[in-house]
Amino acid sequence: MSLKYKNRTILFNDTLLIDPLLISPNPYIVSGEFTSPDIAGTFTFLSFLFTETGTTITAGSNSKRAIVYSPQSGFITRIINIGKVYESLPYTEIVSNSSTDTQKIEYTFFRLNVTIQPKQYLAKDSDLKNIADEIRLLTGNKEGCGYPQGFVSSIGDYIMLQSIIDKTVTRISDNQVNNVPRAFFYHFSSLEFVDLPACSSIGSVAFEYCNNLSEAYFSSCLYVGNDAFYSCSNLEMISLPNCLSIGENAFQGCGSLLASFPNCEIVGNHAFKRCGVTRVDMPKCQEVGADAFYECSNLTTVSLPSCLSVGTEAFGSCSALHWISLDNCETIGSYAFRKCIDLTATLVSNCVTIYDRAFEGCAELRNIELDACETVGDSAFLLCSKLERVYIPSVSVISDYAFGWTGLLSIDLDSCYTVGSYAFTDCSMLSYVRLPNCTQIGRGTFDSCASLQAVELGYLYDVPSSAFYNCSMLRSFPSDQTARWSEIGSDAFAGCLQLRITNLDSCSAIGSSAFNRCTGLQTITADSCTTIEQYAFYSCTNLSEIHFSSCSTVGASAFMLCSLISDVNMPVCTSVGANTFRGCYNLKTVSLPTCTTIDYRAFCYCYSLESISLPACSYIGSYAFEFCSALCRVYLSGSSVVTLAHSNAFSRTMIMSSREGTPPTPTPVDWRYGIFVRSSLLSAYRSASNWSYYSSYIIPLWP
Repeated sequence: MSLKYKNRTILFNDTLLIDPLLISPNPYIVSGEFTSPDIAGTFTFLSFLFTETGTTITAGSNSKRAIVYSPQSGFITRIINIGKVYESLPYTEIVSNSSTDTQKIEYTFFRLNVTIQPKQYLAKDSDLKNIADEIRLLTGNKEGCGYPQGFVSSIGDYIMLQSIIDKTVTRISDNQVNNVPRAFFYHFSSLEFVDLPACSSIGSVAFEYCNNLSEAYFSSCLYVGNDAFYSCSNLEMISLPNCLSIGENAFQGCGSLLASFPNCEIVGNHAFKRCGVTRVDMPKCQEVGADAFYECSNLTTVSLPSCLSVGTEAFGSCSALHWISLDNCETIGSYAFRKCIDLTATLVSNCVTIYDRAFEGCAELRNIELDACETVGDSAFLLCSKLERVYIPSVSVISDYAFGWTGLLSIDLDSCYTVGSYAFTDCSMLSYVRLPNCTQIGRGTFDSCASLQAVELGYLYDVPSSAFYNCSMLRSFPSDQTARWSEIGSDAFAGCLQLRITNLDSCSAIGSSAFNRCTGLQTITADSCTTIEQYAFYSCTNLSEIHFSSCSTVGASAFMLCSLISDVNMPVCTSVGANTFRGCYNLKTVSLPTCTTIDYRAFCYCYSLESISLPACSYIGSYAFEFCSALCRVYLSGSSVVTLAHSNAFSRTMIMSSREGTPPTPTPVDWRYGIFVRSSLLSAYRSASNWSYYSSYIIPLWP
């Protein structure tokens, strides 16, 4: 068998360098179909040991992983997992170097199982010297364990590096290694101590799952890669005094870690997630990534004076955190300090944008100053139940739920022009609001602010649904403001027990329950209003005067239990909904000249109503006038018979006999009582369905 120089395996004590030409179609592949190193799979092939006369080198049998490195691209291109050597075949060849000289060369062949995982790991190295550093790490820099000068160029274009180091090593110390490659000490469960003073960078996953590692010193290290010390659960002390950048997940799960990073400028996502750190003091740090210190339950103080941005949930659920300093921070990400339940003091005066839920659930936070803040995101301070004071003079937008369920006492914001939905919902201590330039508020903005008494807003054109729902102490709005409102949403002022508003001149629509239970209302003028929805003025027990000259539709129960209303004049109304005026005990006169529909129980329990004229009516619902005990006269002057839904429509009125359900005995006409219709329709009425019940009380009045 003839062997070529480049097709050789060279063993230098504990370090194995393999030319990848062996992993390609050649005479030494024993089994398996294998045509390209880019194809993943498990293959069996022959490797060999090149041994010069007089040198004895023993190959290890616990080989697990090889790294393929490309000098041209500067990338580690793939990893090969090598199984146990299970067969060794000796071979000897005499090579003639000249006509007079011979040399005996011994070869030992190994049959190996190889699993190739193509393009699975990418890690950039700067130059071939890193390969030398890897060898030093693997060999532990043992005496006599060197490597020949220029070995890299003698092997070929690609180099495969295999560690057969014993993973039971407990200490690693080397003052020449300048780089720790990716995954190099992955899962070295016995490793306890590392000191690499010349190391400038630590690759990703380099020490991941080194569960017994407790101390690590890297005095020259500038960069720590992703997952570098991930889940090193016993790591207590790490020294990185010159580190500039900490990668994602670098120390995640290091529950015992105590460390400082005075020169660090960038902290990656999840870098210290669930770590044991008690203090963060990084004077040069400019960026903190998402989840960087998430659930660091022992963390108490944070000082990041140069930090410009804090990522999503960066300090979320740090339950012991009580003080933060972010003097130059411009953006605070979503959930950044969410559920920091012990947080009491913040220095974030230069922050421009606070994103969604940034301080949600910070139950001990009492005041905050945001001199430069322009935007407060959704739920940013939601459930900060003790927050009493907020100073944000430059804010222009306050988003949905931003201060919901807080302890705010007052709001005074000159620059704010938009306030989102439920922004101050359930702020039960809020008594005064001044937003002089605010022209837009959202649904439920001040919902259930039970102590709110006075509100100064800009010129709103719409009052959204539930905007002031259950603001039971709210008294009034300036009339020049209310006169501009074009639409009032559902429940907008429901439960505002002391509210007094009179002028709604521009309002075209009043939503359902808009003034429900506004017992302080006395007079309402809304002559531009065309629609009043259901329960709009339900139980406004002190409302005595209403003016809706343009209203065409009145919804169900709109004025139900408005017991002081005495007069209703709606000249263009075409429909009165179910229970609309039910329980209006003092209602005496009703003018509905264009109304075509009187729905179910529309005037039920109107005890003071004596007469009603419905010249355009075409339908009267069941119980429409039930218990109108004073009702004597109903005028139906239309040219067709009105549809009567049920004979109970006038039940318990003066029109009926004292004995309910029995038609009265015919008597001479008593013009004080009756249902008056056209004489031309008299016969039709008296025979019509349900009207026949009142036949003796149907009286002709018009031709």
